[in-house]
Order: sequence, then structure tokens, then C-alpha cells
Amino acid sequence: MRLLDRYVLVEFVKLLLLSLFAFVVIFAIVDLFEKIQDFMDGHASALVVGSDGKVAARKLQLAGTHGDRWIVESGLEDGDRVIVGGAQRVQPGAAVQVAQTN
Repeated sequence: MRLLDRYVLVEFVKLLLLSLFAFVVIFAIVDLFEKIQDFMDGHASALVVGSDGKVAARKLQLAGTHGDRWIVESGLEDGDRVIVGGAQRVQPGAAVQVAQTN
């Protein structure tokens, strides 16, 4: 393989990786804006752990806030196990283990 061919191939791969990175960043920004809009509209979401040990997303209807706490009008049931720490590391459908808290 000639030196020029290698250079073109390396530059093409760089451009491809940069395009992929830009797509991921744009996707994350759009997702963030959608979540902000949901919150501004009085909707929020929570991640809960189902009886099968898998994460599920629940859309919540908020009645308001009290300080940094949400007043949830609907979307959660008694006994739901809400993920309160590390939610950024899981996605709906992921299998998780519940840690006991004191």
C-alpha cells in the first residue's frame, strides 16, 4: 500500500469517527432538551426496578415541588423501587441488582 493511500485511509477513518462522535453528541443534546421540556411541562420521569430485576422508565405527573423534592401526582405506585443513585449509568431494560439501604 502506497504512503498516499495509507494517508487517505487514515484521514477517512478520522472523519468517520468524528462524524460518529458528532452524531452521539447531538443525540445526547436532543435527549436532554426533550427531558427539560417534559419537566417544564410538568412531566418528569423516574427509573424503577421491576419484580424481574429490570429497569423501567415511568413518566410522572408532578403536582409541584417542595424545595428540591417533587410532589408526584401520578406515575408511581406503592412499593415501586425507584432508582435514586446512579440512574445515569442504567437504561430501561437493563438488569440490575437492588442494594439495600438503611
